[in-house]
Amino acid sequence: MAMMLVVDDEPSILKLCQMILRRGGHETLAATSGEEALRVFNKHRYSVELALLDVMMPGMNGIELAGRIRLVRPGTKIVLMSGYSPREILPLIGAHSYRVIWKPFQAESLLQMIENASDDATAANV
Repeated sequence: MAMMLVVDDEPSILKLCQMILRRGGHETLAATSGEEALRVFNKHRYSVELALLDVMMPGMNGIELAGRIRLVRPGTKIVLMSGYSPREILPLIGAHSYRVIWKPFQAESLLQMIENASDDATAANV
């Protein structure tokens, strides 16, 4: 069973993502901010295989958090999620090739995105 770190500053979205992932057979850890997520990740760095990160959060955003996670453990899979339009978010991602899922999403779409990211042969997600 894969361990996932889920990070979103909206508690209802955080709980929904955790519920979907758990029903999909994944263990989850949760955080409501980038700073909290780094503390959780550092404590469980060898267990977390994938991080599902909201892009727009107060303080440290999901893109910065993804970079900090990859500094600690480069092989960690990253999936970003956002309710903003691709036109607003893609320039922020820049040269990084993270997977992105757009809110609102269906449970099946999230589980498929996670499965695809987990199946990636390399640490760099497309």
